[in-house]
Amino acid sequence: MAKVSIIVPVYNPAGEFLEECITSLVNQTLEDIEIILVDNGSINNNPEILKKYDEKYANIKLIKFEKNVGFAKACNSALKIISGEYIQIVDSDDTIRKDTCELLYNKAKKYNADLIIFASRLYNNKLKKYEYIPHYSLECFPKKMERKPFKSEECIKYVFKSPLQDWNKFVKRELIFDYNNYFDEDLPYVLPDCVYSIKNFVNANRIMYETEHLYNYRVNIDSSVVKGYSKANCHYIDAPVIFAKKLDETLLNLDNPELYASSIARISLVHLFGYYNMVHKSNKKYLYHLIREYVLNLPQNIYTKKLLKEIEYYKLITKIKKHSYIMFNFLNALYNKTKKNGVTRINIFGINVYKKKYANFKIYRRYLGLFTITKEDFDARMHYIIKKTSNEIINYLEDSIQK
Repeated sequence: MAKVSIIVPVYNPAGEFLEECITSLVNQTLEDIEIILVDNGSINNNPEILKKYDEKYANIKLIKFEKNVGFAKACNSALKIISGEYIQIVDSDDTIRKDTCELLYNKAKKYNADLIIFASRLYNNKLKKYEYIPHYSLECFPKKMERKPFKSEECIKYVFKSPLQDWNKFVKRELIFDYNNYFDEDLPYVLPDCVYSIKNFVNANRIMYETEHLYNYRVNIDSSVVKGYSKANCHYIDAPVIFAKKLDETLLNLDNPELYASSIARISLVHLFGYYNMVHKSNKKYLYHLIREYVLNLPQNIYTKKLLKEIEYYKLITKIKKHSYIMFNFLNALYNKTKKNGVTRINIFGINVYKKKYANFKIYRRYLGLFTITKEDFDARMHYIIKKTSNEIINYLEDSIQK
């Protein structure tokens, strides 16, 4: 049995990224590790790169698919053949520090940890530099929690504020196989890693975190599947709704779902509305109907009205339950409040009238800007609203006046 199994699903990274990734793995200071490269129907010169490393290193195993079977199935194919005591996922365009496996393995063995969540550095590929992001540095965790294992219910409010991806999780093999925590193949492209991470977290008895930056996460690359979600021809539009339903299933299978309900509801809604804002305009109406059907059928025994009221998306849920797609968009044109990446905006008739910005979780600028709207701007905005007006909107306005 190997000490650590590293799984690398490979589809279409740039060749130099893939070379950097594999080089960082074969040069690990820990001996007795296995590296499983999954050729997920890769393109360009990736097959040749994978073959080269497979032939050169005895501890590399290569799994090959002729076409892309999705991230989830690619990872599961590797899980079926691994021999490692602990499992680490690495994206094919990222790298890890040379002592990552040694540090994590020794810590896991010392404390008999089921799961270690560790810090990472973010590399901006466009700017060609590393960026300091508190989120990836795990600054949400109290320092005292780094020195001992803890149970999932003890750290839930911290873990769900940290990255949910799979690559910053060092997982004991029993945690995956004893609880059947494989990657969900109903989510082949986006979000299967988040479901995998959450299932491992809620089932773990001994969790630790590590503040050493052991992983280098590359962003702003053209091959991102999340970027593909904003394209008109995207074929996984329903992914965020499936994701929310999978989290509900995970929650309902727990002995104590009430401990996690609030946090999981928040994660589901963050992803639902985050992807709704991201999706291409041609797919927006379809996704809206899927989200509306989901929120209308939330499991009431878990997601009580009291619980939902504590979540910042409660008003948005209420609005979606109440209104059709046309009505929802009309009301948002009149008044819309959004929060993204620490920035709160209030929008009236399409004009930003308020902005509150944060940096590193501390307020560094706050201002209220009331802008003069020219007659031309106002007329254009009203023309847009009138153009979108339907009998449903007219009836809504008439009812509001009568009230």
